[in-house]
Amino acid sequence: MEPYEYRQLQIDNFTPQIIQLVSTCTQLLKYPTDVESLTEDRIDDIHRNRFYVNDTLGDCCRLLGGDLVLKNVGTILQMEVTRVTSLGNQGLMEWHTIEACFKALISTSRYIPNDESAVLPFVMGLIPTLPTSVSYLRNTANFMVGAFAQWLNQHPEQLHPILPYLAQGLSETKSASSAAIAIKQLCECCSAQFSLGDSVLQLYDGIVSAQIHQSNQGPPALDLKDELQVLEGACKAVSRQLHEMAKNQQNVSNSEYISRIVEPIGSRLVQYSSTQHTQVIAEVERLTVVIRHLHVPNGRHQFLIDLMTQCWPYLENISVQHTDFRVAENLCRLHKHCLRNCGAAAYAPLLEKLCCHLVKAYTHSRQSPYLYAASIVIAEYGKGASDTIAHQLYCMLEEMGQVSFRMLTPMDQFKNHPDVVEELFFLAGRMVQFCPDVFVSSTTFDSFVQCATIGMVQPHKDANRGTMSFLDKVLDYGIAMQSSPRNGGNASAFENFENVLSREGKLISTNLMLSLMGELPYYWVSPTSSSGSISGLLFKLFKLCPALLFGWITLPLARISETEKALLMTGFRSDVGRADFFGICDRFVEVCSRSQKMGVGGI
Repeated sequence: MEPYEYRQLQIDNFTPQIIQLVSTCTQLLKYPTDVESLTEDRIDDIHRNRFYVNDTLGDCCRLLGGDLVLKNVGTILQMEVTRVTSLGNQGLMEWHTIEACFKALISTSRYIPNDESAVLPFVMGLIPTLPTSVSYLRNTANFMVGAFAQWLNQHPEQLHPILPYLAQGLSETKSASSAAIAIKQLCECCSAQFSLGDSVLQLYDGIVSAQIHQSNQGPPALDLKDELQVLEGACKAVSRQLHEMAKNQQNVSNSEYISRIVEPIGSRLVQYSSTQHTQVIAEVERLTVVIRHLHVPNGRHQFLIDLMTQCWPYLENISVQHTDFRVAENLCRLHKHCLRNCGAAAYAPLLEKLCCHLVKAYTHSRQSPYLYAASIVIAEYGKGASDTIAHQLYCMLEEMGQVSFRMLTPMDQFKNHPDVVEELFFLAGRMVQFCPDVFVSSTTFDSFVQCATIGMVQPHKDANRGTMSFLDKVLDYGIAMQSSPRNGGNASAFENFENVLSREGKLISTNLMLSLMGELPYYWVSPTSSSGSISGLLFKLFKLCPALLFGWITLPLARISETEKALLMTGFRSDVGRADFFGICDRFVEVCSRSQKMGVGGI
C-alpha cells in the first residue's frame, strides 16, 4: 500500500475519535466563569493553554480537512446560541462557550475555501448581535473577522453589518487593539470590487479628530499603536484603489485619496513641530506609516521625494526642538523607510540634505539613533560609490566622530553612553566595509582605532560589541588588501592601516589575551550571529601578522602557567582551521577560569 493510501486509511479509521477530539478541544478553550477576577499570571497560563489547544485543532484540520472541523464546531455553536437565546436576559452571562467556538473557528481559517456557505454566514451574522460589554468575547470575535478577511471579501453583504461593530470597538479600551487589527486585515484583503478605502478613510479621519481634541484635555482615547494599525489598513486599501484607477487610465497623482491621507499630517507637522512633544511623535509615526504603506502607481518614488521635501523643514525643526531619544528614534526610522522604499538611486537628490540633517541633529541631541541612520545611509550608498559620494559619506562620519569623541572624554563616559559607543563603531565598521580607502587613509581612522582599544575593555555588552565589530571589519580589510594589488588611493590607505596597526596592535592583542584569561570583561569568545569575537580577532591577527602577534602577546602569556600557554599555542599553527582555533580558545577560557577559581596556575 502506498504511504498516502495508508495515511488516508488510518485517518478514516480514526475519524470518529478525531471528531470527538475537536469537541473536546472546543470545550477546553472555554474561559473559566470567574475569569474577570483571576490574576494576570493565571490569565497568562490560560492563554498559553489555549494556544496549544488551538494548535491541536489546526492538526485536526490537516487530517480531516477544514470543512469537517468547521461543520462540527459550527454545530456546537448553533446549539449554544439556541440555548443562550432561550434564557433571555440571563443569557448575557453565558458567553463562554460561544467565545470558545469562535476561538476554535479561527484555527480553521487557513483551511476553509472562500465559497463556504454552510457555517460562516451564520457566524458572521451573529457577530453584530453579540453583547458589547464582554471584552473577551468581543476580542475573539474581532480576531475571527480578521482571520476570515479573505472570505468576507468574497461576501461583502456579510461585512456591511460588521464594520460598525468594529468601529464601535475602537472606542472600548479592552477591545480597541483587536478591532484595529481586524480592520487592517480586512483592508489588506479587500479587492477592487469591494474597496474599503472610503469607509476606512472616513473612520480614520474621525479617529484623528477625536485624538487631537482629546490631547488638549488628557490622554488620547485610542492608543497610538492601534490608530496606526487603522492608518496602515487605510493606506493599503487606498493603494489598491489607486492601482485600479491607474489601470483605467485615470490620473492618480492628484487623487483626493492621497490628499485626505497626506495633507492633515503635513498641516499638523507645521502646527506641532516646535511645541507638543507627544503630538510630534504621533505625527512622525503617522508619516512613517504613509511612507511605508501608501503605494502610488507609476511614480511612487517621486511621490515620496516630494512628500519628504515638503516635510523636511519641519522635520529639521523637530530634531532641534526635541532632543530626546524617542523623537530621534522615530525620525530616523522615518528616514530609513523613506530611503529604502525609494531606493538609493531615486533618493539621491536628497542624500546631501540627509547627511547634513543627521550630523546637525546628532550634534544637537547626541542621540544614538542618528548614528544608526547614518550607518544605513553608508550601507545603501557605500558599495561601489563614486569618489564624490564616498567623500560625502566620509565627511558625515568624520563630523559625527568628532562630536562623539568630545562626548566620550574622559574615559568614564564610555560607560555612561554605551548606545552611542555601539552605534558609533557600527557606523565606522560600515565605512570600512563599503568605502574603506577614503576612511582608512585619513587621520580620523587612527582616532577610531585608538578609541576602540578603550571601548573594547569597557564592562558593557553593547559598547564592547560595537568596538569589537569595528576592529573585526578593520582586520578583514587588512587581510583582503594583503592579497590584492595596491595602487593609488588604496595603497595609501593600506600604508596608513599598517602604521596604525603597528602602533595599536600590541594594546589590542594584550586586551584580547587578558579577556581570554578572565582579567578583562568578555562577552563573545567565539563568533555567534555577529562578528567581533575575541577568538575571531586573534585568528585574523594571526593570519595578518603572525610574527608581530607573537611579540605582542608575550607579556600576557608570561602570567599564565606553561600548561595553559601550551594549550593556547596549539591554535597558532598554519594547519589549524578557523573552527578548531575557536574550539581551542573556548577550552583555554575554561582552563583559565578553573585555575582562577581553584587559586592555581600562573594568573
